[in-house]
Amino acid sequence: MPRSVVTKLIVKSRAQEARTCYVDLFGGSVTAIEKDGPGEYGGSERWAEFVIAGHRLVCIESPAKHAFRFAPSAPLLVECDDEAEFDRAFATLSDGGDVLLPPDEYVFNQRFAFLTDRFGVSWQLNLILSGVSHDRDPDRRQLAVQRQFVLPTTTIPDVP
Repeated sequence: MPRSVVTKLIVKSRAQEARTCYVDLFGGSVTAIEKDGPGEYGGSERWAEFVIAGHRLVCIESPAKHAFRFAPSAPLLVECDDEAEFDRAFATLSDGGDVLLPPDEYVFNQRFAFLTDRFGVSWQLNLILSGVSHDRDPDRRQLAVQRQFVLPTTTIPDVP
């Protein structure tokens, strides 16, 4: 069973504004926020996790240069517990679909894939780094999340 399935909203330069709008409009609550340092992107929110009507969402500020203001899809982010679960999910969801980013080790995680299934639904599969991103220790969680959402040129210390 996956650890969780989260709707991921990818926004260019207005993630905090989008998150605030949705939380205020639907009476949601913010569960976590990660801000950039003062010199990075003006100290804005890098990502925020929030809940609306019991549904967990993550809104990230996309550091990548692209032509859209909001990602053309809102992928469902599946946090897998182990490689077997990751492989099974990838095989099933990619059958008849399109692989946008193949399963591999990326700078932001030990195993990750991005695909659209045969029904047109976008999925991101994520193999958790030893469960650290769900660690109760805020420093370890922050480091794990930073490693997931940073540019390849950014140096983030290893998680202790």
